[in-house]
Amino acid sequence: MTSSPSRPRKTPRVCFLCGNISRSGGTERVATVIAGALAERGFEVSILSLSHGERAVFPLHPTVRLHSLHMERHSANFSDVRVWSRLRRFLKQNGIDRVVDVDMVLSWYSIPASWGTDATVVAWEHFHLFVNVGDWPQRLRRYAGRRLAARSAAAVVTLTEKDRRQYLRRLPGRAPVFAIPNPVTIAHDKRAPLDARLVLAAGRLVPQKGFDLLLEAWAQLSSRRPGWRLRIVGSGPERAVLESQATRLDIALSVDFAPNTTDMASEFQRASIFVFSSRFEGFGLVLVEAKSFGLPVVSFDCDCGPADIVRHEQDGLLAPKEDVGALASALDRLMSDEQERRQFGQIAFEDSRFALRHILSQWERLLA
Repeated sequence: MTSSPSRPRKTPRVCFLCGNISRSGGTERVATVIAGALAERGFEVSILSLSHGERAVFPLHPTVRLHSLHMERHSANFSDVRVWSRLRRFLKQNGIDRVVDVDMVLSWYSIPASWGTDATVVAWEHFHLFVNVGDWPQRLRRYAGRRLAARSAAAVVTLTEKDRRQYLRRLPGRAPVFAIPNPVTIAHDKRAPLDARLVLAAGRLVPQKGFDLLLEAWAQLSSRRPGWRLRIVGSGPERAVLESQATRLDIALSVDFAPNTTDMASEFQRASIFVFSSRFEGFGLVLVEAKSFGLPVVSFDCDCGPADIVRHEQDGLLAPKEDVGALASALDRLMSDEQERRQFGQIAFEDSRFALRHILSQWERLLA
């Protein structure tokens, strides 16, 4: 008796490969949102972490399965060969059709592991081509992973059109390159009232985010705008340094530091202006989130991200990269003009370019 042929699946099985989905960063938040939205549309979706990852910090669709290779148990003899072997076994055992690397460093693992399986790899860039962070082994793997992806991935996804062009120019290969921005990840329909004298900033407290530059800018204008406060939401190794800087600049009484929170909606609702001071970014998800609440934005025009999100003189103001004086002037302009704040905020709220439904349709076409 011969067995009947298996019934073909209507949609592919998709695996999002992460370092650790239990982290609370923007990358993990976007991955859980996209994974859950695909599951809602009928995709079979799993999230695989290299280490830990037994639980997601952010809400997850109930049908999305979490897995881990638990490489933290092998830290003493961690090796690329061990990761390749474990990942290949997972792909085969679970019948994975598409692997989405949630960081280009992971392409160093996923592409060799996929050889000899039915899985194809989509490499998702979360920085931009000229940014490479981490310790030297991680930087080396990301460098190699990007080049391997350009040659061998089914597709490369960047967050901005500018970075897409950089990939095509600097790393020409067989893989098609698509620019798909990150979507709004906080579901809501209520605008911030913009009635508080509060400027909000948010992000991990590390040098990349430029909060030291923001404090310098705040020191130039806070005395001219009594009653206004700056609130910085985030955790990280630079907190003590930044608090000391605020004291040294004599602005500690008008600056609040709050720890990282999963309830950013409440923070956006209380603010009247959002300020973004990063030295570099791959995108700037928090800008998209702030605008979705109708907050006017002041941002450095760092490489890749802000200029794709903020429409200068329409829903926010862009200052030259790391120009503290220009950032202070832009903040001062919005702090002193309630009518312009509200006008910019209305236009920001109506910007639908980053709505999840628009972004998801692009991912659906790519993975189908």
